[in-house]
Amino acid sequence: MANEQNLKPVRTKKEARERGRAGGIKSGQVRAERKTFKEELLTLLREKDTQKNISVALVLKALDGDIKAFEVLRDTVGEKPTDKIDMSANVSYENAIKEVADDDEY
Repeated sequence: MANEQNLKPVRTKKEARERGRAGGIKSGQVRAERKTFKEELLTLLREKDTQKNISVALVLKALDGDIKAFEVLRDTVGEKPTDKIDMSANVSYENAIKEVADDDEY
């Protein structure tokens, strides 16, 4: 991981091109590794025993008081509370400004 102390300035266009090429190659390798990892996980999760074991472990953690496990279970079964804010106020800006100005008067 780069940080300000170990960055080296690019001296030529050729050097910039070489660094960019190397970065692109590494990025492609990392993407391929991630894709393989994701495919392996999906294969494991398709097995019924794996799903059952994960579900049981999650329930046991929730019963032991793990709030995060409880939230995952709640959200999975569709009981997640909605985080909606009602933005349909029928107040005009002019009226709101007048109300604030009237409140400021003694």
